[in-house]
Amino acid sequence: MHDATHPELLSGKDASAWIDREVGDLLAGRHPGVTVLPSKCPFLMNLTGHGVGHCTILVDGDELHVDVGHDSDGIEELQHVDTLFVKRDAERAIADDLAFEYGTRFTARCDGSDVRVIASDDHVTCAIDAPDAPDIVANRVDATPKGYDEFLAALPSGATAVERFLGREITAAVHGGVTFPGLRMERYLRAIAGGYQHEALLRHGLLGDVHCPAQVTLSPSSAPTRCTARLGRQTEHYDLHVAYGGPLEFDDTKQHVVVVLADVREVARRAFEHRLGGGLRGHRVAVRIAIRIDCGHDDVVLVEAGGNVPCAATWYRNDSQGFSIHVNDSNGSYTLLDDFD
Repeated sequence: MHDATHPELLSGKDASAWIDREVGDLLAGRHPGVTVLPSKCPFLMNLTGHGVGHCTILVDGDELHVDVGHDSDGIEELQHVDTLFVKRDAERAIADDLAFEYGTRFTARCDGSDVRVIASDDHVTCAIDAPDAPDIVANRVDATPKGYDEFLAALPSGATAVERFLGREITAAVHGGVTFPGLRMERYLRAIAGGYQHEALLRHGLLGDVHCPAQVTLSPSSAPTRCTARLGRQTEHYDLHVAYGGPLEFDDTKQHVVVVLADVREVARRAFEHRLGGGLRGHRVAVRIAIRIDCGHDDVVLVEAGGNVPCAATWYRNDSQGFSIHVNDSNGSYTLLDDFD
């Protein structure tokens, strides 16, 4: 708890440096070609009690708002951050997420300008198409903002991935017990292994062999059936089970969040290039700097939600900064945190 009789002040310069590291650099790294200028904050912000400081980042001429306040434990945090919408990147991400959820390929074409800022209580409307799934009749979807530059979309109806690959005759029969060929389960696993990073694994050729028992038997009283999938050089376990009155699903507590380092290293490289090469001085074109990102030798790592992947950025004559890929949630959303954060 904070004592309102003891003022708590935060320098606008310190707040801006924090926002630029955590938000501005990451947005520049994820969206090459988008101009992200330094954040602006009041000279001094009063965070006493429930006080909040208001800052902005200019992104392609549009203001993205970031508040600075305290969490429930009294620790300073960034709050109420607007979400950046970059059409080319958001459309692919929305299509990938829908493909994972519903087990079929999608295209997405979103309304409005190519780059804009979306408030947390707003949404983006997109036209969608699932050409191989006639049961999906929705042709438009509202995507709601999440995090600094992500969007969530869901359909009102349509077979889910597990129903599409295993068949509703199996998913509807599990409460009384069901047995089916493991090859059918493997086909499903090949379509969803890696979770929300499944499409990234495919793009980089990192999805390897999957294996399930020859026969899969499921009932509320039976032990889970374990399958495995090779992700890069890692092996992930998938325990399929059904609870009384519940759906057929994988045990999330046994799974990890997949981080495809082939993608994240490049985001981190561009983020540090933005920081060091002029992005934080307001230049519209950053100076090119040779930056090396080291997160180990694997292309895929498996971590717990809330966990970190240690990395280091090196430039010039071995100047370096340690940082971590912080995995925010089970969907694989992440931020880049300097070691001193």
